[in-house]
Amino acid sequence: MEKLTVRKRRLLGIALLVGMVFLIQFITIGFAAENEVKIGASLSLSGKLTREGHGLQEGYDFWAEWVNNRGGITVGDKKYKVKMIYYDDESNPQTSARLFEKLITQDKVDIILGPYGSGIAMASTTIAERHRYVVILPLNDSDELYNRGYKYIYSVLPIASRDMIPMVDLVRGQTPKPNSIAIIASNSPYPLMCAKGLNEYAKQGGMNVVMNEQFPEETSDLSSLLSLIKTKNPDLLFETGYFEHSVLITRQLKDQRFTPKALAFSVGPQLPDFTKSLGKDADYTMGVAYWHPRMKYKDSAFTIEQYNEMFKRKYGREPVYLNAYGTAAGRLLETALGIAGSLNQEKIREAMQKIELADTIVGGIKYDEAGRNIWGRTGVLQIQKGQAEIVAPEKAATAKFLYPAVPWEKR
Repeated sequence: MEKLTVRKRRLLGIALLVGMVFLIQFITIGFAAENEVKIGASLSLSGKLTREGHGLQEGYDFWAEWVNNRGGITVGDKKYKVKMIYYDDESNPQTSARLFEKLITQDKVDIILGPYGSGIAMASTTIAERHRYVVILPLNDSDELYNRGYKYIYSVLPIASRDMIPMVDLVRGQTPKPNSIAIIASNSPYPLMCAKGLNEYAKQGGMNVVMNEQFPEETSDLSSLLSLIKTKNPDLLFETGYFEHSVLITRQLKDQRFTPKALAFSVGPQLPDFTKSLGKDADYTMGVAYWHPRMKYKDSAFTIEQYNEMFKRKYGREPVYLNAYGTAAGRLLETALGIAGSLNQEKIREAMQKIELADTIVGGIKYDEAGRNIWGRTGVLQIQKGQAEIVAPEKAATAKFLYPAVPWEKR
């Protein structure tokens, strides 16, 4: 009888111990979930914008790791670790919209960081606006995004219609002074808005716009359009589109032996793959300088030099603008949650409207009612001897602007 009692006691002790283990695990899991901020993003991890999508993801991941290593984000009197939730939108606007719905209704994320590309963001932010969810858009600057009266979207870039205007100002101050320009644009929201602002500004400045044409975003051959441009012999050729377009145009211009005095792209020269793809043919091309590793901007927590070093340790190479804007979006989110002191969407929105950041790694940030970054500015870069150099504004320049371009056959 005594042996049975001892056995029962042992079994009861084991049962209590097992129960305590499960209770501790339950409490730990509950505590971890309670002190975790879930951040969602649908990104172009496949499809035509995969290079840009992966670059943006690297910027997000760098920030998430950086902030978690420092204890997380402070919201009110609590610290929250960051949990990133990603989905692949396949470079498709409708897919992105569906994934935004999933992030909000199923994953129940606390905030959303934007996709790459204004065309994709046009569709997905409609879903977020309907649910009254704040979305920070690091690389989505089409004017149309911010002309819809939405109250929950916030850009990090300045608006697209102003992107290439610094290039016009730069070339118009050169000798011989250019008088004519051809403008071509991929038929998607960002390039079209960028071209619209460029066309209007060039005309206001008295330039002769000899062509202002669109081309299909999915094109693999622009030789006919470039041949037509060659017959008009403009001093300048400005293209608004994406990376693949800029590489294609450069190659086909060389094939046709046509060298404008200045060749400029909205997207392309900013990325190391542009020079890797083209070699010396990349020289003299200009690009929008959203960001550059040698710019003198600084964050309240680290300088660009320090950011470059940390990023290189993580990824084995220097960051590009895609990475920097992803990281800046995360740092902006930190600021907003600190001001809001809450994960409530209305309080986050109110906090975003109060933000005035003179110093970030991408420049100034302040918002108007539509979510436009009215303190944002772009510079101008030019490829020189295989290197991307900042040529404007003068205070940020790393080299002098080379003009006019040397003909292909003499490089």
